Amino acid sequence: MGNMDLGKKRASDFFAKIKRYFKDISQIRSTPHAIAIGFAIGTFLAIFPIPGPNILVALLVPVVYKKVNRISLFGALLFWNPLIVVPLNALGYSIGNGIFGYAPPVEYEISFLNKVYYYSRRLYMGNAILAISFAVLGYIVVRLISNHYQLKVIVDKVSKK
Repeated sequence: MGNMDLGKKRASDFFAKIKRYFKDISQIRSTPHAIAIGFAIGTFLAIFPIPGPNILVALLVPVVYKKVNRISLFGALLFWNPLIVVPLNALGYSIGNGIFGYAPPVEYEISFLNKVYYYSRRLYMGNAILAISFAVLGYIVVRLISNHYQLKVIVDKVSKK
């Protein structure tokens, strides 16, 4: 029983942190679109398998796209941590494998570069599909949450007057 209670507490704490994160992000003085697009771009960069360089790319995004909200962009990179992304990589490989067909058993005559090409294209195709899907879904969810909280702040200010 103790382990189950501990698991429920951890899950509850995790969801409380997620709720707090979205509330904090949505209360930033920025448009809901800028907040949501920052989260969507950060989500794409976190899920697409370019670990390490994704942070460098994220640093360049605000230079190219001035209206993106930097806090939600880097918050998304933190939100999609390795504990979440690693299982998504396995799912992405499965999706890519479904598109390209199953891999034959590895034979020793195949060169290293052929193996890398053969397996990485499955990973990149599957993760591209996942990254785009989660980025679009993240944009919609964060945009709705931002609209809700910003509208709530406006209503609260008006009702206090």
